[in-house]
Amino acid sequence: MDALLGSPYAFRNFKGKTLTERFKPISDWVDLRTLNGVLPFSRTLLTPIANTVRVTNTWADENTDCINFGSQDYLGLSQDPSVAQAAKDVIDQFGVHSGGSPVLSGRNVISAKLEKKIAKTLNQEQALLFTNGWMACFGTVAGLVSHRDTIVMDALCHNSLDVGARFATEKVFKFKHNDMENLESKLRVSREKDNENAIFIIAETLYSMNSDSPDLNRILELSDEYEAIVILDMAHDFGSGGRKGLGLLETVDISKRKNVLIIGTFSKNFATTGGFLAGPGVIRHQIEGYAPTFTFTNNITPIQCAIASRCFDIIFSEEGAKLREQLLKRVNFAIREFNRRGFLTLGSPSAIIPVVAGDSKLARIMSREMQILGLNTNIVEFPAVPRDQSLFRFQMMATMTEDLIVQAADILQESLRIAQEVLLQSHIESTSVVPE
Repeated sequence: MDALLGSPYAFRNFKGKTLTERFKPISDWVDLRTLNGVLPFSRTLLTPIANTVRVTNTWADENTDCINFGSQDYLGLSQDPSVAQAAKDVIDQFGVHSGGSPVLSGRNVISAKLEKKIAKTLNQEQALLFTNGWMACFGTVAGLVSHRDTIVMDALCHNSLDVGARFATEKVFKFKHNDMENLESKLRVSREKDNENAIFIIAETLYSMNSDSPDLNRILELSDEYEAIVILDMAHDFGSGGRKGLGLLETVDISKRKNVLIIGTFSKNFATTGGFLAGPGVIRHQIEGYAPTFTFTNNITPIQCAIASRCFDIIFSEEGAKLREQLLKRVNFAIREFNRRGFLTLGSPSAIIPVVAGDSKLARIMSREMQILGLNTNIVEFPAVPRDQSLFRFQMMATMTEDLIVQAADILQESLRIAQEVLLQSHIESTSVVPE
């Protein structure tokens, strides 16, 4: 029972003088979950990302061939031969290492060209590259927000934005997820208290736990009314969302706005790691001097730049439009298959399909059984979702076939049956994922 309850968050108030005293409680709890086969984290792939992958278990010395719904490769571009070739070609020209911070000698011609390509695509004056998306989010907030400023952010914003906000200022207020009335209320109070310093509104264009988006037009209207700066994290829909690949940004015109900043990552649609900040030219020197994850770390490598640049060429072309169309077809097909078996899916159709998984007891056993049966997907637990609730986050790829989707839905259903039987035999009550 102990292996089916709790979360790492429960061990956050560690104490003690030695490493053993401080961290043995969480280590023992993780060992218990591993012993019972219900630790779904740190799985290791033995093959490249594809529709099917070979996965090592975290609880036994055995490997399993799995249908892959656990990778972030929404358009399937990590499987594109031309992307791999771009990485190979750049090694001969620029080597494998950036060799320094972007403010010192870490920039090169290929990274400078990629920054210009990003800025042009988003119709912004300039862009700056970060080593990954987390560092782009944290560095943007840490570098541009002072302790005098106020942040009003969506309650479901990513950890990188949350940590950056708490680093930058004590005046951090969270509005209810996608609740524009609650946002306006907090903006009104914040501006009444401080009419001299900046207010930053932080939101995402597609939330990865719910597959939903905010009313971006309303956010921009409120930013005008309360003289606020908007930071948008478009990690999950940049490249794979919208007719043109610009996701939620296609619903607004931000080309002439000087108080909007756009953060993105390459890790979801651009087949590599790396992140960026795009916006008006006036922010560059501030980021170079005050964003710790930009100034005090190496620039992204030539290999990352070459991969991302090649993916840009594909994504914002006719081929990219076809990939987005194919992805949406597969997403809608998968949602129908999950729903047909009685599972509840959340949000709007996107590359992320959140499937409600009931409570943690049921979900952890289901996760174990899914991998045994040949399905790789990711369980999401507290604090990413409410306490003692769980989701399975199916991450779609444009390359996924309908046959594999049907097989995955069947495995999901069978894992539920097995998990319910295990809990019944163990006399453990649980919340079902399928409505009666």
